[in-house]
Amino acid sequence: MRVSRNPNSAGSLLKTGERRAVAGVAVLFTLLYGTGWWAVGPVATVPALGILLALLAALVLAGTRRLRGALDEHLQQTQSLLYLQRHLDTDLPLPAFDRGALFPDAAATLVGLIQTRRPRLILELGSGASTLIAAHCLRRQGQGRLISLEHDPDFGAITRDNLARHRLQDLARVVDAPLESVAVGGGTSRWYDRRSLASVDAPVDLLLVDGPPRRIQPLARYPALPLLIDRLAADAVILVDDANRADEREMVARWCREFPGFRVTHIATGEGTVLMQRSGDRSPNV
Repeated sequence: MRVSRNPNSAGSLLKTGERRAVAGVAVLFTLLYGTGWWAVGPVATVPALGILLALLAALVLAGTRRLRGALDEHLQQTQSLLYLQRHLDTDLPLPAFDRGALFPDAAATLVGLIQTRRPRLILELGSGASTLIAAHCLRRQGQGRLISLEHDPDFGAITRDNLARHRLQDLARVVDAPLESVAVGGGTSRWYDRRSLASVDAPVDLLLVDGPPRRIQPLARYPALPLLIDRLAADAVILVDDANRADEREMVARWCREFPGFRVTHIATGEGTVLMQRSGDRSPNV
């Protein structure tokens, strides 16, 4: 995931939508007041001011609700960071969560999932902070390994350096996997070079879907399940990040139609998280 979470926050007191709302109120008031003055004279001032106050009150209420929602989300992310601090045995900093990473609450969901499932092999699509977090969990539980496919060689090198700094390189491997055209779902998509899957030499217990980036194409992450279904363990779990986005919602719905036998659980994280559990004896108890 290579996206900025808050593209309108830099260098402006009001965000784009707020500026448009204020401008709309000003234009509407001017039109109403001008029309009223032309029709009935100065007496139009009173209803025009009433309408203006009502519009301003609506803006204040909308802003208050938005602020309350932002504060609730910040509290959730802070609590998740504290959870991560308690469950990761490291004093070294993790990569920043603002770009190229799971949100802290999604990362906390990943930690809980690894702790309860104790996967032997994790396959990750798109490397980053999640790679380090998952590897720390594997080290703490004393078993398991992780393979991460990364299409961007520069970003892959950064993740490998971070793994070495945290002394996790024996538990997690980042594989350079440039994007190539693949036939899938009755069409053609760009997805990771399937030769990179040669290192996946055992059934995948946990599949983390956080790539390729959506800018590549519509439904950029759809090929994951059609191309990996035969590599999943009988009771595998799939974690889908960014599940609030329209593409990911459509992707999960399409997967469920094409591959029945998965139970879907929606987790209320900042970006949205979906767990898909393949039928088996264990359940994703998070």
